[in-house]
Amino acid sequence: MWSWWDCMQWFNSAWDNALPWPMFLPMLWPIVMIGGIIVLVMLLLRGRRTETPSIWRRDVSRQTPFEILSERFARGEIDRHEYEERKGLLSQP
Repeated sequence: MWSWWDCMQWFNSAWDNALPWPMFLPMLWPIVMIGGIIVLVMLLLRGRRTETPSIWRRDVSRQTPFEILSERFARGEIDRHEYEERKGLLSQP
């Protein structure tokens, strides 16, 4: 006659003292489902944002350093030698 204790001792029967991985599948599916839902929600929310965040966008009304340097050279505030020197400094990485 089988008892409930015999059913609880699965590790002494057909598994040869090895943990059966299918036993853990019921715990794995909720993790996979919750992870899938989180990824789906993030993708849907990301799709709504079509414009670039303002901190990464260059304000077109502001001049670049090269444009300011060119204007100073055009107005005669700096000479050709100083213009070329500063232009070289601005173009360095």
